[in-house]
Amino acid sequence: MKVKRKLKALIAMLICMVTVLGSTMVSNAADNPYPTTQDWDGDGNYEVPCTRFAWQQVYDNLGIALPAWGNAVNWLDNARNAGYSTGNVARANSVAVWSGDGAGHVAYVTSASGNTFTVNEGGRTDLDHTSSHGVAYGYTLTNAVGEARPYDPGKILIGFIYFSDVPTVEVSLTWGNEDCQWDTTNAYMYAEADTNVSGSFTEAGITVWNEAGGVVASKSENPGITGTHLNVWYNITNDTGVVLEQGTNYTYQFYTVFNGTRYEGAVHSFRTNGPSVNSWTQELSISDWTYGQEASVPSASAKYGDVVYTYSTEENGEYTAEVPQSAGTYYVKASVAEAPDQYTGLEAIKEFHIYKAVPSYTVPENITATYGQTLADVTLDGRFVWMDNTQTVGDVGEKSFLATYVPEDSINYSFVNNIEIPVIVQPKDLSDMDLSGIDKDTDLNSYELKDGDTVLIKDTDYTITSVKDGDAVTVTVEFMGNYTGTAQTTYSLKDDSQIQTDNKNDNTDSSKNTDNKNADDTKTEKDSDDTKVPQTGDTSPIAVWAVMIALSGLAAGMVFKKRITDR
Repeated sequence: MKVKRKLKALIAMLICMVTVLGSTMVSNAADNPYPTTQDWDGDGNYEVPCTRFAWQQVYDNLGIALPAWGNAVNWLDNARNAGYSTGNVARANSVAVWSGDGAGHVAYVTSASGNTFTVNEGGRTDLDHTSSHGVAYGYTLTNAVGEARPYDPGKILIGFIYFSDVPTVEVSLTWGNEDCQWDTTNAYMYAEADTNVSGSFTEAGITVWNEAGGVVASKSENPGITGTHLNVWYNITNDTGVVLEQGTNYTYQFYTVFNGTRYEGAVHSFRTNGPSVNSWTQELSISDWTYGQEASVPSASAKYGDVVYTYSTEENGEYTAEVPQSAGTYYVKASVAEAPDQYTGLEAIKEFHIYKAVPSYTVPENITATYGQTLADVTLDGRFVWMDNTQTVGDVGEKSFLATYVPEDSINYSFVNNIEIPVIVQPKDLSDMDLSGIDKDTDLNSYELKDGDTVLIKDTDYTITSVKDGDAVTVTVEFMGNYTGTAQTTYSLKDDSQIQTDNKNDNTDSSKNTDNKNADDTKTEKDSDDTKVPQTGDTSPIAVWAVMIALSGLAAGMVFKKRITDR
C-alpha cells in the first residue's frame, strides 16, 4: 500500500510539473499580445488568461499569429471583420467563443462531434472541471450555440472561429488631422489614425528629434483601443518630462501598432519661439607658457556668432584686449555677443599661467675660505647667496657648498636653488700666536696651545721644538694640517739669584743699576708669565716686551755714556 501511495504521489507531482511547464511556456511565448497572468475573480490567484492561451494555441498548432482582438467576447466579431470564417458548428482547430461575465471566454477546440467537443483552455476553468494554474488540456463538454456552458450558466456559447482559410484582406492605415502647436519650450501634438478593418491598437507614441538627428523626447503607450479609429495627443513636457530649447528646430513623427503591424505617420517639423540658445561647439582652452616665449593663442567656437577674447589679472576683474607679458596668473574670457531675435550670447572664462623663466648664470670660481670660518664669512660674487650661511667651511681642501641665484628681475625669473659652488678652504695662519708664556720651567710636551677656544693637537696641528744657544733657548712652533705659519719665543736659562749675583759683581754704579733693573724686569716678567697661556690674537705680552726692550736700550745707552764721561 505504501508503495502504491508513493507511486500515486509521484505521478501527481509529474502531472503538476507538466502542467506548470506548459503554463510557463505559454506565458513566455514571444509576440503574444495578451497579459501573461490575470486574477479573474479577485481572490489573489493569478491564472493564464483564456485569450492568451487561445492565441498561443492557434499559433503553436496552426502557425497563425492573430491580432489582438480584445476581450474574449469581441473575438467573434473582430475575426469576422478581419476576414476569418465563423459559424455555429464545432470543428477541430477552431476557437469557441462564449459571452457573459463581461469579458466572455474563448477556448481552442482540438476535436469535435456535433455539439460535443474537446478543448484546451486557460482562465478560471475550475468552475466546472479540474485545472492547474488556470490551464486545462483535453476537457470535453457538450454545448450548443445559444446555450449556457455546463456548470457555468453565466457563459453563453455564441459561435466558432475557423482557420481553414486565412483571410487575404490587405489592412491599410492612414493618418489624418495631424496638428502641432508650440511655444518657447514646449509643443502640443495631435493626430488621428483610421483603418479599413477592425482590430486592436496595441501601441501608439511619438518621437521628437533635434537638428542633429538625436532623439530628444519620445512617448510610447498601449491605448487599449479595439476598432478602426485612434486619436493620439501629446504634451511634450508633461508626457515626456523634456523641456525644449527656445528658438530651436525640431522634427516629430507619430506611430501606432495595429494588429501587430507598426504604422508611422509623416515627419513634420516646427521651431520653438524666441532666439536660439547659443552653445559652445568647442570649449574655451589656452595653454600656459614661459616668460620670454611666444604667447599662446586661446581657442573656442560657438554654435552661433564670432568669439572675442579679452584678458584680466582677476577672474572677476576688468578685461582688456591686451595680451599679458609678465609672469603670473591670468584669466582669458571668450565672449559671443547676443544677436536679438537670432541667438543668445555666450561667455566663458579660463585660468592660465605665464611661468617664470630660469635665469642664466655663471658659477663663481676661485672662492676661498679660511679654516674655522662659516659661509657667512665667505663673500660670493654676483647675485649668489649661500643657502645656509651658518655652515662651517670644514677642513682644509676643496669643498662644494649649495647656493641660491637671486635674479635681478625676480618677477619674471625664478630663484635657482642648490647650485654647487666650489670653495678652496685654506689653512689658518697662526704665525702671530703669543708664546711669551714659555720659560725654562715650561714642559713643552704638556704645554697647551689654543686657537680661540679650540685646543690644538700636537703633531696634528703643530710641532714644537727648542734650540739652546748658551743661556738662551729658542722655542719654535711649526703649524700644520688646518693651520699654517711659524711662531717663536726665546727665554734665558739663568734663574733670578744668578742674575742678581751677576749684577753685584758689576763695579760700576751704572752697570749695577742697569743689572738690578734687568733683574727686576726679569722677575716681574717671570711673575707675570707664570700665569700666561698663549692665545691667538693676544698681543699684550708683545707690547710689554717692546716697552721693556726700549727701556733697556735707553738705560744701557745712559750707562755707556756715563762710563765714557768717567774715563
